[in-house]
Amino acid sequence: MNRLFASLLLTSVFALPGCTDRRIVVEEEADPRRVVLLFDDAPDQNKNDLLGFTRLPHATLVYMDSALHRNYYTPRSVGRDTLCLPVGADGVLEVAHRYRGSEDIFWLLRGGDSVLVTYDDRQRPRPVSLHDERNTALYNFLWDDPRAAGPGGRSTEFLLHNSTYRSWRNFLLNRSESGNLPDKLRPAQEFFRRIDFDSLARVYRTYAADMQQRIDRAESDGSLPALYARYYRERLRRLSDGPLSMEECRAEMGDSSLRYISHASRLLRSYYPDLQPTLRFDRIAGEELPAGAKRYLLEELLYVITAEHSGWHTYPEQTEADYRRRYEAATGDTVHRPKVVSAENLFPDGYSADLSLADGDGNTTDWDELLKRYRGKVVYVDFWASWCAPCRAGMPAARRLRREYAGRDVVFLYLTLDDSPALWKQAVRELEMEQEGGVNLLVKNASSSRLFKELRLDKIPRMLLCDRTGRIVDADAPRPESEEIRHALDRLLE
Repeated sequence: MNRLFASLLLTSVFALPGCTDRRIVVEEEADPRRVVLLFDDAPDQNKNDLLGFTRLPHATLVYMDSALHRNYYTPRSVGRDTLCLPVGADGVLEVAHRYRGSEDIFWLLRGGDSVLVTYDDRQRPRPVSLHDERNTALYNFLWDDPRAAGPGGRSTEFLLHNSTYRSWRNFLLNRSESGNLPDKLRPAQEFFRRIDFDSLARVYRTYAADMQQRIDRAESDGSLPALYARYYRERLRRLSDGPLSMEECRAEMGDSSLRYISHASRLLRSYYPDLQPTLRFDRIAGEELPAGAKRYLLEELLYVITAEHSGWHTYPEQTEADYRRRYEAATGDTVHRPKVVSAENLFPDGYSADLSLADGDGNTTDWDELLKRYRGKVVYVDFWASWCAPCRAGMPAARRLRREYAGRDVVFLYLTLDDSPALWKQAVRELEMEQEGGVNLLVKNASSSRLFKELRLDKIPRMLLCDRTGRIVDADAPRPESEEIRHALDRLLE
């Protein structure tokens, strides 16, 4: 393992007063059912610096969940975000990372992996596995060849084959210097003029042919799993093709295909592409299609019909309401989900919100989601470990405090830094930490958490106190046996 991966291993060491003969070494345990994505100061990818427009909805990451809903996620531009996503039955999840507002870069990620999304000086993303260098090579198999990226960082195949860019390229290259062209489009005109597209096409054809041979060799020598070999062959085949035919669309509407965001996106672009959104909706609603595919297509078209564009709507309010009712009647789905989830900093004082957590059954959540769940309540947090004597000694007082505030809007969170889930669960039982509503969770990313560094959390026990909005109001709160914590809780409950 090289130095990069050694430095990124999710391992942390803390010196603890009262426990000075022991060091915490916490390694995040791999959950094969999920992949963890980490973003660190993610750049804004919703700005197109070439044509001045961006694809809607604005988002950085796009993926399909197990219910075949298309999800959009925008990480925080300052601080670290942790996103845990379930993989499919084949043990992988395809995600699309948007680049400069228009291009989608697809990655096939393995369950059980933790992946740090890195960015080069052009803000082009690259996934790096924190568990296995071989996974990094798998994820970047098509992209590590320098011919894959063209001028300005955009993919060569995108510049050549994307229909929107091709239309703009033809329009701008046919305009004379003296033509009436808006100033904001002149940089794009200059960009296209600097590119020899005939040469670029030859480079791409050579790249694609070489990559096909590389896939064959890597599959033969065992360095490329068969699933990835099939995936990359299909990706190369589809990159240069036009839309799917109607027959291809209907043949590839199974749930297993739609779990792949590249396929779901292609299906959406290809099924009745020449009809207006309302006419497409009506046509699809009246057809006999697989339930998952039908709901997916109608949900995406409903978004187009009801979306707001720079403060105005394409269709009248009555039309939008009518199509919402039609969607519910056609699919039985009455839950209208927000299309874009943005990672907000819950802490006005600037703390990061990047803890990855798990309960006793292995179900994962994160600090963001946890505080959203308890929004409206005061939250008292206790960082501890089962082997820490001062931590254990304080638990009887912690239980008395829970009894005193039972029935009031206070949540007591106990976040352990144990490296042994079994010893943690045993201690929770022995110390009766679930009595009177105690919430117990295991911290899975202590070493990589920016919040830990910002709090200078180098000793336990350590308490935090959050107000009803999720803001940390005391980063070193009083112990449960003190009168000070009672005064603080009472003030926040007023």
